[in-house]
Formats: sequence, structure tokens, C-alpha cells
Amino acid sequence: MLAGLTERPTIVLAHDPHWFAYVPSGPHLTLAGHTHAGQLRVPFIGALRIASRAPLRWSYGHIVENGRHLYVTAGLGTSAIPLRIGAPPEVALIDVTG
Repeated sequence: MLAGLTERPTIVLAHDPHWFAYVPSGPHLTLAGHTHAGQLRVPFIGALRIASRAPLRWSYGHIVENGRHLYVTAGLGTSAIPLRIGAPPEVALIDVTG
């Protein structure tokens, strides 16, 4: 678990979505990037590999698991291979209201 999280709504900023595994259930929203949405995404399958220890299902988009919310942005750049197929760059604007 991440130290300091209470039952109050919290926005958790994490570079790598791997840290979502440590966020307790509750009114928390985790925002992450790092994966570049996999950079190479196959239609109907998604990313085949990501540069993270996170599960592939956490490679991009809005994920809801056990009452927890994660949003992983595709970001703007690339990592090792300067190529993006099926994973267009994005700037995410998220409106959080209570």
C-alpha cells in the first residue's frame, strides 16, 4: 500500500502504472503514463508488450478494478523505438468532479 492514503478522495500521480497495484480500494484516482500505450497496438488485441511490470491490461486508457480507477495516457513521445502504430500520441484532459 502507498503510505498516507486515507479514505478521503485522493489523486495519485505515478509515472509507471505498476504502482496502481499498491493503491488501496477507495475513492482514489491514479494517473500514469510511461507505457506510451504500448507504441505498437494490434487491433482487437491491444499492446503486445510494454516497458513496465504492470499487466498489459494497464497499458492505456481508463481502467477500473476493485473500485479503484486508473487512467494511463499514451503521452506524446516514444521510448526505445521511435515508432507508434495504433497508439497515436495524446494529451489527456481529465475533469475530476465530486
